[in-house]
Amino acid sequence: CGGRRVAITGNHLIGQTNYGVALNSTASGCTVAGNAFDGCLQGILARGTGHAISGNSIVDCVGANNTGLVMQAGGDGITVVGNSVVDTRAGAARTTVAALRIEATVTNAVVRDNVFRNTTGAATSGWTNLVNSLGSQAENVTT
Repeated sequence: CGGRRVAITGNHLIGQTNYGVALNSTASGCTVAGNAFDGCLQGILARGTGHAISGNSIVDCVGANNTGLVMQAGGDGITVVGNSVVDTRAGAARTTVAALRIEATVTNAVVRDNVFRNTTGAATSGWTNLVNSLGSQAENVTT
């Protein structure tokens, strides 16, 4: 999605070979809410500004080096709240893949009330990037 104020809600995506939803760098003010991503290579990629990502279920993202939720470099003012990311383990060996990846230069992000389960290791990568970004907040449950 590269638009403005686009709402992607209430969908069930199964077995996508790339991201279930990708918000590109020109997108702004988009909402991704109440979707289910099942067996997708990756769940949600967020670039651009002012997005609200909430209430999504991301299960079984199993591609090598893939992640349930990605906030990519240059993202600004992205809110990630109340999502569930379960079983982001890659390949036959089920190696560690993060439930959430926050890349450098993400600014003004809010990440809270998310649940990350069965990631076989660190549930998130890039927390330092989040902590260093101006105005960012993080409170999540990781099990």
